Amino acid sequence: MLSAFVFVFGLLFVFGGQDADNDQYRRLLLNDPDVIGNRLAHLESTLLTVSQNLQSVTSSLTDLQTKYTQQGGLVDTLKKELTSSMISLNMMEKNYTHQTEVIDNLQKDMVAEKAQHARDIQNLLSRSSTYIRWGRDNCSGDNTELVYSGYAGGEKYNNAGGASNMLCLTNNPEFSDKSGSGRSFIFGTEFEGNQFASDSNDEDVPCALCRSGNTSSSVMIPGRKSCYAGWKEEYNGILASSANNHAPSPYLCVDAHPTYVNGGNL
Repeated sequence: MLSAFVFVFGLLFVFGGQDADNDQYRRLLLNDPDVIGNRLAHLESTLLTVSQNLQSVTSSLTDLQTKYTQQGGLVDTLKKELTSSMISLNMMEKNYTHQTEVIDNLQKDMVAEKAQHARDIQNLLSRSSTYIRWGRDNCSGDNTELVYSGYAGGEKYNNAGGASNMLCLTNNPEFSDKSGSGRSFIFGTEFEGNQFASDSNDEDVPCALCRSGNTSSSVMIPGRKSCYAGWKEEYNGILASSANNHAPSPYLCVDAHPTYVNGGNL
């Protein structure tokens, strides 16, 4: 039925063309095999081109999907790195805060230590110790001041009782109006012989009470001419006491270069 229709339509188309002036060259028969073949070939070529374009678009789409997947993986990686960096930054901030607190505490401790050191220095500067320099009426040690000067006194050498210690008596005493029922005497002290100096025999012994600054204690070290480490020398001299057949007295360090009480050898 279709073939007959095409044939009749073709005849009508051709016959209808005979009425026109030379239009047969511009008209085509639908049942012309060459035309149909050309059209089919063109259609196949077009379909092939479309198919190729579709394949290209599909390939491009696949590439885009692959790139998108890769970009997604890269974004995930960057997100992870960003998260890790944020964690590291938070840890650094915490460490910085901790270090800042440590530094602040150290600075506070340093300030407190400096203040304590200043107090220690002030306490050291305000400290002092005293000693008696026997045989001289002045003080010669570094950073040492004279409290008072006077003369040595004690019990008489041939008395059996009384005190055994020696006193550095001041030159300007203040007397008391009190008295006791018993008696005790204080006599001046003199050098016996010239063992301390070439002219010391029978000379009265002077003394001085000295205060040494920046020190906490003062001691007499017998049997040495120099101080131990950490100590400073105030004066040196000769170890002396009363004779073994006289009343007892303490051992004293008499200055190696003694002076005498004015008018003592009279």
